[in-house]
Amino acid sequence: MIRNYKFLRQTVLWGDSMLRRIVFAAFASLLLAACGRGSEDFAIHVGRPVDRVAAAFDGTGVDPEISGLFPGLKVVRTRPAKNEILYTIPGDGEFETAIKLTFEGSEDGQSTVIHGAVDVPSTEVTYDGKSMVISETKVEIIIRALMRSAAKKLEAGKSIEEERRDFSRMLTVLAIITDSKKLRLAQDISKYPEWYMAGLGWLSGLGESGSNPYGEYVGGDDPGYAARQEEYRQESAERAERAQAEENARPMDDAQGDYAGPNEE
Repeated sequence: MIRNYKFLRQTVLWGDSMLRRIVFAAFASLLLAACGRGSEDFAIHVGRPVDRVAAAFDGTGVDPEISGLFPGLKVVRTRPAKNEILYTIPGDGEFETAIKLTFEGSEDGQSTVIHGAVDVPSTEVTYDGKSMVISETKVEIIIRALMRSAAKKLEAGKSIEEERRDFSRMLTVLAIITDSKKLRLAQDISKYPEWYMAGLGWLSGLGESGSNPYGEYVGGDDPGYAARQEEYRQESAERAERAQAEENARPMDDAQGDYAGPNEE
């Protein structure tokens, strides 16, 4: 059910007919000056010990369900130091995406500050001949909102599985749009899947709820979603096989690493 995907219902649920009616705004305003590489972009306080907070985010990476449609998709997760997680998305290699989370414990050991550093290349994505721009500023806003939501739940003793899943899906969409081959595969889809269009809308700020990047979707269910998704999977199976054959024929670049799965450090 699409109701279970906060990432997908985040701004507005788009059907095929609605997609044709969307007027794409001028996204040049999103191309704001970015901070220096690796510099801190936000800090979120959590009233819980650092070990518990860091452990709650452990294991997040590329979304396996979505990445299965795009063979070779890469989100590399490493640990530069204790209580640090670095997500690197190679993309085309010209300007890799890097998202670093650092968990700093307080002196009394009772609270944590999550420091976030985001470096994302401004990327233009075309749909129906129109362009939308994914900017670093927008990605920062989304991650900060996710971390705030997770912090509130951790302080209340609740699970942050939704935030973990949504963070993984955001990483996955970023990996797709910064890799020209994967982006072409996505743009070759005759009927765009809802998760892809919702992801682009969230990252670009398109949609009625752009000012609330982590708000609840208030619309109704889409009764045709499951059927369209199944049709899409069937139609894309042959494309995926061709893409896999192409990846297998290309020499592996060990320096780039591979997808960081849930159990890989």
